[in-house]
Amino acid sequence: MQSTTIRFPVVNFKRLQTDSDDEHGRIYLMIANITDIAHKFDEWREASLRDLDVTSAPASAIRQTLIDEPAEFRYRNRGLTLLAQGVTYDNVKKAVAIDFSNSSIHGLIDGGHTYQILSSYVDELSDDNQKSYVAYVCLEVLEGINEPDFVRKIVDARNTALPVTDQSLDGLTGRLDIIENVLSGQLYEDNIYYQQGDEQSWNAEPKNIDIRDIISYLICFDAAGFTNDAHPIIAYSSKQKAVEYYAKRYEEDAIQ
Repeated sequence: MQSTTIRFPVVNFKRLQTDSDDEHGRIYLMIANITDIAHKFDEWREASLRDLDVTSAPASAIRQTLIDEPAEFRYRNRGLTLLAQGVTYDNVKKAVAIDFSNSSIHGLIDGGHTYQILSSYVDELSDDNQKSYVAYVCLEVLEGINEPDFVRKIVDARNTALPVTDQSLDGLTGRLDIIENVLSGQLYEDNIYYQQGDEQSWNAEPKNIDIRDIISYLICFDAAGFTNDAHPIIAYSSKQKAVEYYAKRYEEDAIQ
């Protein structure tokens, strides 16, 4: 995907500085009106944050706050989190410019339900109402973090509390037997969990090996699926993308 700079006005902007900024990256916090960011990040979202089910009770509550109590929205919603190549703030125009350059790393990584609902709600407003409507949302932007393993840790950690069911993992029922059979008898076989929720059990030690991690490792050995110019970036950029790729290759009878 081509590099993109997304610009929008903000009512507040702040950089959170620490001693480790040069080592890890930089964090920026900002507050914007939802009408100014609706659909801004449509092309820059984690795959798992696209086309979400927004009919659940929590999702309905987000929408209802926008309708009934928009002034309280920023207090009752944790907002959006993005990874970006660069962030620039224009103190005169009170506007921010966020640079995205790598679709496998940059974009919206948390707050998918909020983003989808607020964008949809803004679409429903008339042109006149869009001009007068005010509901602020907080955005946290992590800048300059490009190390794939660190990016993956951030994405996975930020989405731990996100009420998104990994449908792709659920859809692998029966397709993981090959891996399970190969790993049978290994010292760590009982530490592997194959379904969401299986990592914790009331009567057993917690399992600490995610089958999605094993799938990610296996993808790196798929010489037929990648070339010198097309690398297996999905192996470290997104667990869900890795699972979806595995399912695709399974259907192609490429998993032996």
